[in-house]
Amino acid sequence: MVNSWIQELTIAGRHQFRRILRRWRYLRELLLSRREQRTDRNLKGLIEFQEALGEMQNCTVVREFYSSPPHSKRRLKLTGLATLQEQRWLRRSERHLGSFLRISI
Repeated sequence: MVNSWIQELTIAGRHQFRRILRRWRYLRELLLSRREQRTDRNLKGLIEFQEALGEMQNCTVVREFYSSPPHSKRRLKLTGLATLQEQRWLRRSERHLGSFLRISI
């Protein structure tokens, strides 16, 4: 299942996967001319997927930082906001993963 695959990765695993996507992106850019890069849907999808994973990672870091003691109301609110954003970026990443799996690079 696509949803559980990303969620089951550790933070380090997500980071490693994002690095792999970045390398594929660079390889794709090397294969295409500047003009082709502007209209290539596969390249655009790789970039968007990589960025969504990066934003999700940022939210994870914020959530974990503010989850640590001491627990003030402000920290709990920030943790809640980071969790919501992290879930949104996860859903976005999952959509990109689905698209990514359907294309050939």
